[in-house]
Amino acid sequence: MKAAFSSPWANVPTTQRREPTSTEIANGFPCGPADQQLFNELFYRESQMMKEIENVIAGAGMAPNDAVLTQLRDAIRTEIGTAAGTAIFYIHAASGNDANAGTNAAPLQTLHEAFNRGKRYRAVTCLLKSDITLSTRLPPMMGSQIYIYPDAPGMRTLTFGSTAWGEDGDGIYYSLRTIGAADIYFDRMNIVNNITETSVTALMMLGGGQIAVGNGSYSVVSAAARPLIRATNGFSFNWVSMSYNTMAGDKLLFGLSSGQNPNVWPIRSNLTSI
Repeated sequence: MKAAFSSPWANVPTTQRREPTSTEIANGFPCGPADQQLFNELFYRESQMMKEIENVIAGAGMAPNDAVLTQLRDAIRTEIGTAAGTAIFYIHAASGNDANAGTNAAPLQTLHEAFNRGKRYRAVTCLLKSDITLSTRLPPMMGSQIYIYPDAPGMRTLTFGSTAWGEDGDGIYYSLRTIGAADIYFDRMNIVNNITETSVTALMMLGGGQIAVGNGSYSVVSAAARPLIRATNGFSFNWVSMSYNTMAGDKLLFGLSSGQNPNVWPIRSNLTSI
């Protein structure tokens, strides 16, 4: 990779540089013999512009790479998102790296890193470039809108692995948790529930926000799977397939109280309406 612009090219004393005359700007100037002062000035100006571009890329959290020609575009999008209180992170479980910038060209590897970075934004969009399997709980989010979508037309699968749960010292065990007016939106996602740990209240604990799932599916791998959602406000499901398998009828459990049988109905709620 070419060296970074640690200092401007042709950074010689001003007596060895000159700006082009108005005639030269209007009509051009001969290529040779070269006017060294003029050449130095133009080379200096060009390198300053390149340094400015490098600063924008680095300021957005990316390592400047002359082989990637989309970095300036991605950096500008990141900076605009930061100013507007929004962020977009791309995630690829196989080829991503949590040290990356989280752009399309340099995706993160985990949803965990996207959530950690997204805490300072009002709205966070996580675009999945691959299926994702969670092995530990996600960091809790406070006051943010979270959108989890595929990065391209089609479906992605988000699997809650059997160990993808934990708690924050308050005795509430979960996999994904929001605190305050936080909302979660899933679209074109196949959600798979592998969590059977009985101490888990629900995979998704909403502490005041709302959850929406659209154009996807939900399935469990065991009749002992824990509830998907416990919400204090509301939730909506639009065109979501509830598939059945040979092990047990899949189930969505909303706010079930302790001791209720989770296997009586495919959909069960103690709320007044669904």
